[in-house]
Amino acid sequence: MHDLPHPAFVLNLRWDVLGFNAPADALFRFGNHPVERRNLLWMLFTDAAFRQRMVDWDEQAPLMLSSFRRDFHPCQPE
Repeated sequence: MHDLPHPAFVLNLRWDVLGFNAPADALFRFGNHPVERRNLLWMLFTDAAFRQRMVDWDEQAPLMLSSFRRDFHPCQPE
């Protein structure tokens, strides 16, 4: 991941940012947040600077919230 020329980051199912490369840090400024606050969803809704870096935030935020709900929802037994 660190050798990639484009932004890359790793999330868990709660969307905590577990790792990121330099291009991702330059774009999203993950390093400016303490480890315990490096959560993509938290940053999306509470960090004004993060919001400003997102194209079409008003359209993307509900889609990202929907994706988070899908990821975090426990699997239902068959």
